Amino acid sequence: MAISKRGAGDDDIDNDSGQDRHYKKALFDLQVELVKLQRRLIAEGARVLVIIEGRDSAGKDGTIKRLTEHMSPRETRVHAPGKPSDREE
Repeated sequence: MAISKRGAGDDDIDNDSGQDRHYKKALFDLQVELVKLQRRLIAEGARVLVIIEGRDSAGKDGTIKRLTEHMSPRETRVHAPGKPSDREE
Protein backbone atom coordinates (compact mmCIF):
# COMPACT_ATOMS: atom_id res chain seq x y z
CA MET A 1 0.00 0.00 0.00
CA ALA A 2 1.46 3.37 -1.01
CA ILE A 3 1.42 6.25 1.44
CA SER A 4 0.82 9.71 0.02
CA LYS A 5 2.88 12.58 1.42
CA ARG A 6 0.59 15.21 -0.07
CA GLY A 7 -0.70 18.02 2.10
CA ALA A 8 -4.16 19.50 2.43
CA GLY A 9 -3.73 22.13 -0.29
CA ASP A 10 -1.88 19.94 -2.79
CA ASP A 11 -4.98 19.16 -4.87
CA ASP A 12 -4.71 22.58 -6.55
CA ILE A 13 -1.13 21.97 -7.69
CA ASP A 14 -0.52 20.52 -11.14
CA ASN A 15 1.79 17.59 -10.37
CA ASP A 16 3.08 17.22 -13.94
CA SER A 17 6.67 16.08 -13.41
CA GLY A 18 7.94 18.11 -16.39
CA GLN A 19 6.45 21.31 -15.03
CA ASP A 20 7.72 20.46 -11.55
CA ARG A 21 11.27 19.90 -12.83
CA HIS A 22 11.14 23.15 -14.81
CA TYR A 23 9.93 25.07 -11.74
CA LYS A 24 12.61 23.59 -9.47
CA LYS A 25 15.36 24.29 -12.03
CA ALA A 26 14.21 27.89 -12.54
CA LEU A 27 13.90 28.40 -8.77
CA PHE A 28 17.39 27.03 -8.16
CA ASP A 29 18.90 29.19 -10.93
CA LEU A 30 17.27 32.31 -9.47
CA GLN A 31 18.41 31.41 -5.96
CA VAL A 32 21.99 31.08 -7.25
CA GLU A 33 21.72 34.56 -8.77
CA LEU A 34 20.45 35.92 -5.44
CA VAL A 35 23.44 34.43 -3.62
CA LYS A 36 25.81 35.97 -6.19
CA LEU A 37 24.09 39.34 -5.73
CA GLN A 38 24.30 39.01 -1.95
CA ARG A 39 28.03 38.27 -2.08
CA ARG A 40 28.65 41.26 -4.34
CA LEU A 41 26.61 43.55 -2.06
CA ILE A 42 28.48 42.31 1.02
CA ALA A 43 31.82 42.95 -0.69
CA GLU A 44 30.71 46.49 -1.58
CA GLY A 45 29.33 47.14 1.91
CA ALA A 46 25.88 47.87 0.47
CA ARG A 47 22.58 47.13 2.16
CA VAL A 48 19.22 46.19 0.71
CA LEU A 49 15.78 46.34 2.28
CA VAL A 50 13.01 44.21 0.81
CA ILE A 51 9.47 44.69 2.09
CA ILE A 52 6.91 42.00 1.38
CA GLU A 53 3.37 43.00 2.18
CA GLY A 54 0.16 41.09 1.69
CA ARG A 55 -2.98 39.81 3.27
CA ASP A 56 -3.14 36.76 5.53
CA SER A 57 -2.51 33.50 3.67
CA ALA A 58 -1.16 35.37 0.64
CA GLY A 59 1.99 33.21 0.46
CA LYS A 60 4.41 35.66 2.09
CA ASP A 61 6.05 33.01 4.28
CA GLY A 62 6.73 30.71 1.33
CA THR A 63 8.12 33.58 -0.71
CA ILE A 64 10.44 34.65 2.09
CA LYS A 65 11.55 31.04 2.64
CA ARG A 66 12.43 30.61 -1.02
CA LEU A 67 14.22 33.97 -1.18
CA THR A 68 16.40 33.31 1.84
CA GLU A 69 16.83 29.54 1.56
CA HIS A 70 20.43 29.61 0.27
CA MET A 71 21.49 33.08 1.40
CA SER A 72 24.01 33.69 4.16
CA PRO A 73 22.16 33.58 7.50
CA ARG A 74 24.79 35.87 9.03
CA GLU A 75 23.99 38.59 6.52
CA THR A 76 20.24 38.03 6.08
CA ARG A 77 17.64 39.18 8.57
CA VAL A 78 13.91 38.57 8.42
CA HIS A 79 11.62 40.63 10.63
CA ALA A 80 7.92 39.92 10.96
CA PRO A 81 6.27 42.77 12.85
CA GLY A 82 3.28 41.96 14.98
CA LYS A 83 -0.26 43.08 14.35
CA PRO A 84 -0.60 46.86 14.73
CA SER A 85 -2.45 48.09 17.80
CA ASP A 86 -5.72 50.02 17.52
CA ARG A 87 -3.77 53.22 18.05
CA GLU A 88 -1.31 52.43 15.23
CA GLU A 89 -4.08 51.59 12.72
